[in-house]
Amino acid sequence: MSTKVKQAESTEVVIKDVNKMTVPECAAYLEKSTDTIYKMARAKELPHYKLRNNYYFQKRFLDRYRERQQEVMMEQIEAKWQLEIEVN
Repeated sequence: MSTKVKQAESTEVVIKDVNKMTVPECAAYLEKSTDTIYKMARAKELPHYKLRNNYYFQKRFLDRYRERQQEVMMEQIEAKWQLEIEVN
């Protein structure tokens, strides 16, 4: 099963295997640059595995990463709103 995702410059990247996504595929899927993906992988911010010096990603783990990021963002927004309510 392949999945198509749009890259920033209106080109499409075809993800051939959602269990073995390459850095460019991951970058297109997460809408980030390949440099950012490499940095995040090296910093262990993104779940990945490495084969022969190449990084690979699984879609299901990237989906969980996205969900966690959204949860963190919502918590930050709620905390900010709570502070504004307490101040007023």
